[in-house]
Amino acid sequence: MNWKEKWEALERARKFLKLPLITTRKEIVEKYHALAKELHPDKGGDPEKMKALNEAYQLLMDYCDNYKVELKPNPAGSDPADFWFQHFGEDPVWGKFEKDSEERS
Repeated sequence: MNWKEKWEALERARKFLKLPLITTRKEIVEKYHALAKELHPDKGGDPEKMKALNEAYQLLMDYCDNYKVELKPNPAGSDPADFWFQHFGEDPVWGKFEKDSEERS
């Protein structure tokens, strides 16, 4: 599979799980669990759709687990606070930090 095909597969998986373009691993897991409850054959769901959901989820998880995050500002030069918020804004520590900073302003 070439890179274009891989990106197309990721895009199909993202849409299948109804995820936004920018998402977190936690959101992927939550969407998967919500859809699995609807689509699971034991709950009257379609086995083929459940299989497609599992495949989409696995593809997204493989991508998340193997994608390297560059831990330095981008070439356009974001400041350190912007960088951390963009990469870890949903993280309990950094998310709380940003929220606390806003409340103090």
